[in-house]
Amino acid sequence: MATEDLSDDALDAWLLEPDCPQCGSEDVTCLETRADGTKVWYCNKCGHTWAE
Repeated sequence: MATEDLSDDALDAWLLEPDCPQCGSEDVTCLETRADGTKVWYCNKCGHTWAE
């Protein structure tokens, strides 16, 4: 993704997204934000799901 195509807020959000710990892909989706602030992430490349 070309970072110059993003607004400041979108760039900040993109930079805060983790990479998949299993395959290293940046193509991840936040499935849920829990009450304690923990986010559940899904990797669109390998299907791995994790929380952090």
